Amino acid sequence: MVPETMGHYRPAGGKMSESLFGDESPDCPQCGLEEPRPVIYGRASEEMVTAAKLGHIVLGGEEVPEAHRLWQCQGLECEYRF
Repeated sequence: MVPETMGHYRPAGGKMSESLFGDESPDCPQCGLEEPRPVIYGRASEEMVTAAKLGHIVLGGEEVPEAHRLWQCQGLECEYRF
């Protein structure tokens, strides 16, 4: 059972282009490509490393930079972080 404070429940395996809060991801402001990959900061778990290898997420490093980015374009010639 999911507590009411957690909001909408979505089982594992949902679209990675959606945030944890159900918001849609923005298009890349550089090239316009849809569905950027989320950039995840902090110590990576085995599951996170696997997700990064599969191209579902981008590992941003253990330290969160002051001007951290939330998304990275999937375009091979773009890869813009925003």
